[in-house]
Amino acid sequence: MRYVRQRILQLDEIKQQREFRKNEISLKLIPLWQRLSIDQQQQEQFMAQHHGLTSNDLQEYESELERMIELKEKRIGDFIAGARKEIARLWSILYFSDDERREFGAAFTDEYSDELLEEHESQISKLQLLVEDRKYMLERVDRHMKLIEEIRAFKATTNDPSRLLTKSHRDPGRLLREEKFRKRVSRELPKVERELKGALQEHYVTHGSHFLVYGEPYIEKIGTENPWSTNNVTSRYMVKYFSSKNPLAQAQLYWRRLS
Repeated sequence: MRYVRQRILQLDEIKQQREFRKNEISLKLIPLWQRLSIDQQQQEQFMAQHHGLTSNDLQEYESELERMIELKEKRIGDFIAGARKEIARLWSILYFSDDERREFGAAFTDEYSDELLEEHESQISKLQLLVEDRKYMLERVDRHMKLIEEIRAFKATTNDPSRLLTKSHRDPGRLLREEKFRKRVSRELPKVERELKGALQEHYVTHGSHFLVYGEPYIEKIGTENPWSTNNVTSRYMVKYFSSKNPLAQAQLYWRRLS
């Protein structure tokens, strides 16, 4: 009976050791499968074929891990290139300047290794956390920048009054759309800048430094864009012809005067 008990204990210990080793291999193997884009069905088939704890099952797990490690080493350059692409994408989201980007020197070396890949993966994790931490601020900066770009594009088009005088390109609804755009921007821009300025000031109080966009404090950009030029000929026409309760009739009158 003593022998039986000892044998049971030995077998139980062997089982625990094999379970531990199999789990240890799985923790390394599954991420490698995912990184190497191994087909999900192929993964499931392997685990189904070697679901036990026999010495053969364990050896198959060891062999599969070695095979994946070798394959990873052959493709290390591709993985680092992919990681750098993701880092560049996150840099853009965060509006990092060239100096800020150069702080991660590992992104600019040609000596590829597992350690270098780990550095890149660690940097990706840090940047992802930073994006999440700055989400509120980034959304408001994005909104402000897009609105400013809309205004600049609008001004580039409307600053040329000759666009209204070319008969072949007449668009009776154009002035109405331009006035609608002006009214929308006149409502949105002050509100957007007010919210953004408050968020930027809060960021300074919380972090002790300004929120930077391409290396410069973004708060300095607030209020610097003048939406409408006082010398804009179209603006003066708009005031004259679209101040009535019937803008469509006024637009028609305007076009008749241009004819």
